[in-house]
Amino acid sequence: MEAPRRRRRPALACEICRRRKVRCNRESPCNNCIRSKVEDCVYRTPAGQPIDFPVTPSSDIESMKTRIKELEMLLQGANISSTSPSRPAEFTPATTPGSHVETVTRSSAFTGTIHIHHGDPRLGQTPVVNRSISHKNRMFGGSHWYTSCAFLMNNLIQMIDEHTFERTYELVYNMQRCKHLAKLIKARRTPEWPCSIASKLPTREVADVLLEHYFSTVETLYRVLHQPSFRKEYEAVWKPGATPDPTFLVLLNLTFAIGAAVYDDTFTLRSMATRWVYEAETWLTNPTVKHRLSFEYFQISILLLLARELVGVGEDLNWISAGSILRAAIHFGLHRDPLLLPNRTLYDSEMHHRLWNTVLEICLQTSLNIGGPPLLSLEDFDTPPPGNFNDEQLTDDAAIAKPDDEYTDTSVARELRNTFSVRLSIVKFLNCIGTSGTYEDTLRLDSEFRSSYKTFRQAFQTFQSTFSGKRPHANQAGLVNLMMLRYLVSLHSPFFEPSLHDPAYALSRKITVESSLKMWYTFAPSSTIASNPISSTSESSLQLQRMIKCGSGFFRYCMMQTLLIISVELREQMRDDDGLGLMPLRPDLFCIVRDGVNLNLACIEAGETNIKGYLFLNLIYNNIEGIRQGLSTDALATSLASNMVDDQAKCFKILQNMLASNDMSYDVNKTAQGTLTDTVPAPSAAVDMSPEDWDFTTHDPTFDVSNIDLMTWMFDSDVVVPTAPW
Repeated sequence: MEAPRRRRRPALACEICRRRKVRCNRESPCNNCIRSKVEDCVYRTPAGQPIDFPVTPSSDIESMKTRIKELEMLLQGANISSTSPSRPAEFTPATTPGSHVETVTRSSAFTGTIHIHHGDPRLGQTPVVNRSISHKNRMFGGSHWYTSCAFLMNNLIQMIDEHTFERTYELVYNMQRCKHLAKLIKARRTPEWPCSIASKLPTREVADVLLEHYFSTVETLYRVLHQPSFRKEYEAVWKPGATPDPTFLVLLNLTFAIGAAVYDDTFTLRSMATRWVYEAETWLTNPTVKHRLSFEYFQISILLLLARELVGVGEDLNWISAGSILRAAIHFGLHRDPLLLPNRTLYDSEMHHRLWNTVLEICLQTSLNIGGPPLLSLEDFDTPPPGNFNDEQLTDDAAIAKPDDEYTDTSVARELRNTFSVRLSIVKFLNCIGTSGTYEDTLRLDSEFRSSYKTFRQAFQTFQSTFSGKRPHANQAGLVNLMMLRYLVSLHSPFFEPSLHDPAYALSRKITVESSLKMWYTFAPSSTIASNPISSTSESSLQLQRMIKCGSGFFRYCMMQTLLIISVELREQMRDDDGLGLMPLRPDLFCIVRDGVNLNLACIEAGETNIKGYLFLNLIYNNIEGIRQGLSTDALATSLASNMVDDQAKCFKILQNMLASNDMSYDVNKTAQGTLTDTVPAPSAAVDMSPEDWDFTTHDPTFDVSNIDLMTWMFDSDVVVPTAPW
């Protein structure tokens, strides 16, 4: 007997939407009832009977997604499929009316799953703005460079994905080869754990250079050490028969590690700097250390965090570490005005001011970098800024602070503190989940920041015009410029993507691009500087370039955000061109993109093992070239894939040479400008370069290229890909 044919049931709408004759999304409650604040959202069958429709809380994303799919199958006979019928997409949460989360999931090998959190209108937020992005097990807030530039990466990878799928296997395989070399290199650099504080000091000649590099860079911005007393102990270390205090050696080696990042153009002391960082980590893990909280404890904690960022040892976790330092400082009482504390000398009070001021700066800077909320407010402390004293004055309790318009060793720190309030507001505005994120508030904060920064610049210019006494260090202007402009770029960058299509946000586009250009010319390579008369090739500029090239963290984030914004601006200007023939290029922007690619390659040559930044920036550069030449979409995608293969081969060769160099062992006796007094022993668990390390090259015939997640390995995947079949 033939089964009766199943009648197709009509799509349902809730009673409210049906009466109003508006489109209903058939959720419970539906979107219209949520906006109208109607509690009774009822669905009825054609016969008029209520549907047994269990109400699922809007916060329960998985349950809502499952229920929606079941109803679609039941009522419409729809086939749940991915965007690509031949390769099913990953099962991902659906967007509920209250979540405002866009899940970008594509089925092929060149994209991964990224959850883009848009503004929630119920909280007064702008829905066109990306509030944060979550990828794998991490979340990046609005101030993280990737949050505002994700659309650029998605567009380019999608284009390659759709038009050159046959190159997927080769690209991912080459990437895994480079990742395997990178892991070997990192393992060779990493000392044993726990790491004994037993490494020998460099020669006096090299040590003096490293120490001066520290005092001419980081210490000019973050006041941590009292120079006269520190230099006195430093001189005592070199006396014959001296037995330095191990705690002071840890502090001293951290200054060496920071100075090593600008010692030369290739970071020849990277392995030694890594060991010095590990020694300080070992010192801090001593259970008895935290029970002896002192100024030295906070000095080591702060310098360790700064050294980790520059040397590249777990720098992506610095926001977490900064929170630990903040709580230790509060426990120690640094957040309270020292006038409220008994028996304080001028030295004690001023070091109290300086260290707390630096803790505030560190917390704010790491929050800006990672896109995390600062978890700090102005009501949490009453410690005033440092007094306007030179370091030499602190040993005299009768010393009087200098006038505010006279430059001292703390003048820049004091002026930065005057801008702290508005910078804190910007970071909270970008990264705290409950803030409005509206464009009106963006413009208001922009006005407050500009006013504050203008006051800072006027004070700094007064210090520079002094004809007698101390003057600002040459590096201070560049470092402060990078720091402050980064806040301005981060404030407007959430509206950068909307500004490409909506003239209402044109001001943000203008400010973001102009500020990025100023940031670039602060540390620009010599080839770009030659075309910009306001830049210089001074020693301070070279040190900033080395911090970008050899360092990590904040300085590398500045470079990436700057280059991505300038690249997008150049690409959009070309797309908007209405002329015929080859599209014109702004020579300044094109020169920056080109030099940015070269600078990223120089970072790899200086010891950076992560090649993703170089590959992606080269992808952008080649995309711009293809658009300029008028290539079709297919031809452009093919060209991009081919160029990426060539770039991977170039990086693989550099990593091979890096692994074979003397820098990969701890037998680093020779440096560019001096020698080390002794060899640090090689780690006990050295990495074996036996053939077993290359097991991933064995071909697996069952390997399915459709399961490869390019967005994952473009960030930090550990997936192992078998060898290519060719």
